Amino acid sequence: MELFIGCGAQCKGKDGGHQGDPAVLGLSAMTRLTAAAVLLCVATLAAPAAAIEGLREVRSAVVADIVDGDTVVLDDGTEVRLVGVQAPKLPLGRAGFETQPLAPEAQAAMRELALGQRVTLYHGGQPVDRWSRTLAHLRDEAGRRLQRKMLSRGL
Repeated sequence: MELFIGCGAQCKGKDGGHQGDPAVLGLSAMTRLTAAAVLLCVATLAAPAAAIEGLREVRSAVVADIVDGDTVVLDDGTEVRLVGVQAPKLPLGRAGFETQPLAPEAQAAMRELALGQRVTLYHGGQPVDRWSRTLAHLRDEAGRRLQRKMLSRGL
């Protein structure tokens, strides 16, 4: 299977197939695909967007405490569960619950990223979960989403 990135209409044959030389750039299809995917990921993680499409900005607050890698407590006591990510879990006082692999690292990463930082909350769907935690997307003052920061760290 060949993948041709960046080919124009001049490369199309009569049957719609590609007539160009796959070795023109000296790269295999997999190498070109990998390069395109890496560039897309870097651009997505590095560029803060002006708004989170489809979500409404709710308010700003300071992160006062970190529960785990996907839950924070704001300075007014509101517990916020970050939407769209699932960090490894800590026992948090639950009997018989074992610490999941990388849970302490996820908590430490969230602490490093968010503790003491002003964040903006965005809602899109259900505002509260069954444990009465606020469900939100969070952005720091630089406009970067905390969820993306955690994912970029592999957590």
